[in-house]
Amino acid sequence: LLSFFIELLIPLSIGIIVTVILTSRISVPFACVFMLWFIVELIIAYLLGPRALEAAKIHSNKNADLIGVLVDSILNSVNIKIFSNPTQEMKYLEKFDNEKKRAKINSMMQSFRIRTIANVVDSCFFIVFFLMLLYLHGLGKVTFGDFVLVYGLYNNFGRSMSWMGTRIAQTLESIGN
Repeated sequence: LLSFFIELLIPLSIGIIVTVILTSRISVPFACVFMLWFIVELIIAYLLGPRALEAAKIHSNKNADLIGVLVDSILNSVNIKIFSNPTQEMKYLEKFDNEKKRAKINSMMQSFRIRTIANVVDSCFFIVFFLMLLYLHGLGKVTFGDFVLVYGLYNNFGRSMSWMGTRIAQTLESIGN
């Protein structure tokens, strides 16, 4: 959690403030779109994060169950050979392994879902920015230098937002584990 705040939130917050200040000097609607984008990304994390967290917790629990059964089986291997059927024990272990695999797939799907939705949102904002830039440049309200500056800020901000979506998913997985 500490690395999450240090590596992500502090630089991202500073980047958002600088981006909004620079773009508001060119065009207030651009600054508003940047803020809206950030808010939409936070809403996505807020709405989808709990499912990803729960899936990661379930996966962690299933993994612990599997390890416990494996350790028990290994420690009692002599007794299993003498008093039990090793094939039956393998089926028992396989059941726990399959549950762990299903939980891992679900956890990965929840993280993938967050990243996919965030990427779609990022793409939509790219289209909005580019069309706004072209439209305002065509009207003469945005100079070519402003065009390049806003586009460059968008690229930097876009990478940060994409990275934020990935890091949030990874952090939720880590918390669950």
